[in-house]
Amino acid sequence: MSTEVIPLKKRMVDANATAGASSVKPMGPKKRTPEQSRALRLAQNRKAARESRRRKKSLVEDLQRSVIFIGRANGSLKHQNDELTRRLLEAHAVLSQMGEPVPSAMKPKAKAVVQEAPTGEALAAAANTAMANIKPRPSALSMPNMQPGATMQAMADFQQAAAIAMQAAEQGMKASVALLPQQSSGSQGAAPGMTAV
Repeated sequence: MSTEVIPLKKRMVDANATAGASSVKPMGPKKRTPEQSRALRLAQNRKAARESRRRKKSLVEDLQRSVIFIGRANGSLKHQNDELTRRLLEAHAVLSQMGEPVPSAMKPKAKAVVQEAPTGEALAAAANTAMANIKPRPSALSMPNMQPGATMQAMADFQQAAAIAMQAAEQGMKASVALLPQQSSGSQGAAPGMTAV
């Protein structure tokens, strides 16, 4: 039988290896010189400035897209408003021809509103007035969910609400025309420019 002699140092190294390296404490961070600290701060500042410029550029691009989208939506809403005003005037003409009094709440105020410069407050007031005058079914109109920073979503919700309001106004006009006394079949024709409802 032969026994092998292992030196003491090797046994201690092997014991540390089997016990794990967790018993060895890593050294703390090296102390930096003032020049190294300054260089590190400058590098961090450059990185933060780059990120800030990137975020600002992205925000400006989003705002530019929002301006374009809102401008188009505004044009579309103006067109819809003009169409509804034209239809309302035609309905008033039909009522006048039939000898029916035109309700005072329904009298056209289009000329005063059209000449006014469109501002955000004026558009909001007009939308609120239109929504107050139209009484759609409660389930037909859901209020848009307004969240800060969600301009595109807000405009989409506003357009949806405007479309619902327009449909409700058309239904109201159809209902009021249906309530009018029926004309005799041969006495009078339809008013010029009016289509069958």
